[in-house]
Amino acid sequence: MAVTMSEHNKRLVRRALEEIYAKGNFELANELVHPDFVDHEPAHPEQPTGPESVKQTA
Repeated sequence: MAVTMSEHNKRLVRRALEEIYAKGNFELANELVHPDFVDHEPAHPEQPTGPESVKQTA
């Protein structure tokens, strides 16, 4: 059975939350996060972009 795009996206987010945020596997951010990713968190306007942003937040 084919996996829908929605289900695929849910799996990616779940993997990121479990592996990067819960387990501290920060290198996975290099695989899952686009280099141009921007976190629009108003409390941290000087935060880096891309995988480094996720690593710093996690």
